[in-house]
Amino acid sequence: LADGISGATSSGDKPTRWTETIMASEKERAAGAIFLEEEREKATAERKKADLEKQRAFGRDPLGIHNATHFDLQEIDNNRDHFIQQTLNEIENDIEIELSVANESGVETVNWLEAQRQALLTIIDAKKKSDKGEEG
Repeated sequence: LADGISGATSSGDKPTRWTETIMASEKERAAGAIFLEEEREKATAERKKADLEKQRAFGRDPLGIHNATHFDLQEIDNNRDHFIQQTLNEIENDIEIELSVANESGVETVNWLEAQRQALLTIIDAKKKSDKGEEG
């Protein structure tokens, strides 16, 4: 019992400092293992978050070019307003989904999506002003 608690060696020498005891070294190993596990969990969460953001960015395909066998830029240009509105609707749906979950990472995602939404709204407003300028 004295050996386990005090850290006394088999030769009978008793430790003179806490750091020399068996309990201290076991406590340090346990703390190190807990720290490593927490770091692994943080790294895994960060990887998942990055993968989700990448998937979300690459998942949007308002122009339908990912799986297209035929791609016509003129058609895209002619339907630009429709594609912008479609993307805006997708972003607004994603914002609503993230707000329903609303955890810490959800707030960052909502902010990122809101920035994209605002950019698209700016494009729509500029287009409307441009169209009015051409009419007048």
